[in-house]
Amino acid sequence: MYNKKHIFYYGWIIVAVSFLTLFFSIGIRVSFGVYYVAILDDFRWSRADTALAFSIAMCVHAMFAPVSGYLIDRFSPRRLFPVGAAFLAIGLILCSFISNRWQLYLFWGVFTAIGINMTGFAPNMTIVPRWFIKKKGLANGIAASGIGAGSLFVAMIAGLIIKYWGWRAAFLVTATAVLLFIIPAASIFLRHSPQEIGLLPDNVKNRREERAGGILSGINAEKISERQWTIGMAVKTAPFWWINLTAACHGYIVSMMVVHQTVYVVDSGFSHLLAASMLGITWGLGSIGNAFFGAISDRIGRKRALAFGSVLAFSGMLFFLFLKEAHLNILLYLFALLYGVGQGAYSPIYASSMADLYAGPSFGKIIATVSVAYGIGGAFSSYAGGYLYDARGSYLLPFLSHMVCILLGALGIWMASPEKNKIRYQLSV
Repeated sequence: MYNKKHIFYYGWIIVAVSFLTLFFSIGIRVSFGVYYVAILDDFRWSRADTALAFSIAMCVHAMFAPVSGYLIDRFSPRRLFPVGAAFLAIGLILCSFISNRWQLYLFWGVFTAIGINMTGFAPNMTIVPRWFIKKKGLANGIAASGIGAGSLFVAMIAGLIIKYWGWRAAFLVTATAVLLFIIPAASIFLRHSPQEIGLLPDNVKNRREERAGGILSGINAEKISERQWTIGMAVKTAPFWWINLTAACHGYIVSMMVVHQTVYVVDSGFSHLLAASMLGITWGLGSIGNAFFGAISDRIGRKRALAFGSVLAFSGMLFFLFLKEAHLNILLYLFALLYGVGQGAYSPIYASSMADLYAGPSFGKIIATVSVAYGIGGAFSSYAGGYLYDARGSYLLPFLSHMVCILLGALGIWMASPEKNKIRYQLSV
């Protein structure tokens, strides 16, 4: 299976497993918006109190990210991912029995958050770049497209199950899917690095070919490998903080829409099932954005690709703002298309930007900071959206702040300038 001369490179198996893992782990996180509406209907809790569960989950995500970063550097993902999947499944099973807010806060906010953190974005974006250099953006984009695809199918299926059997059954079904798919796939197929099975990144045959391949636009690849970035070195550089700003903004916009998109669509006069379906479709279209922007960022640069994606996402939000007043289906569809594809640019681009600049044996710890920033942004926005709605009876201010964060996120990668700084760091070795 691992024959170096085999025409098929095993790195693409790693990409496929990452796609599947993100499909379920992040798809389940995004589906919270569907459960949010159902739980509000059942318990009549305030929107802020119910959204607090998601904020707690994002806080736990941020706090646990350094632990996941250490574990992914220290242990094989074949051991880490099944443990994370078990946490996620247990949390979902417990969620099916909730009757009080504290149970929702504990089971969703802690158990599922730890599971998603251990199987989510940062661990997968630590593994995939170890297998690719020339096609890093494409590989990250394909893997990250599991986020959008999972958001589409998990949210839509959860909506259907909730409609016919209730939200408790939906939690149990998704828990079963995690146990049946993530644990076997990770246990059987995942490997920590190409060297573990006798390969080199991009399936090159030897180090001489790796250097001769023009991997980084003529820069000496041998020198690149000599710089061993540590978290202490990375935090002293400006691009590190700019990329984390982008991650924080991404966490803000994702959490805001995951929690409040569906209920806003219902408030606008659309059916619960359509609202749940559009949540899935919006984030499902993100899988197209993940793959597309990840691939073109290898060609036109990270900052230009994200600027393009941000324009699409910002345009989509303009349509969304007028949905409640106009009550036009076309506005909902335009929002889903433009925003869905546009926001898909963020994940692969800031992950690839970090990998461009700070690759090395400590990369798991370095990229874990992205999860911390993402979690902080997400924890604030989901609760703030509910609080401001309860106070003002409108989502205008939350959505305007959301649009500001779209622009700030693009600014972060533009200021980090991964292409320019990559060459500068390489020449300074």
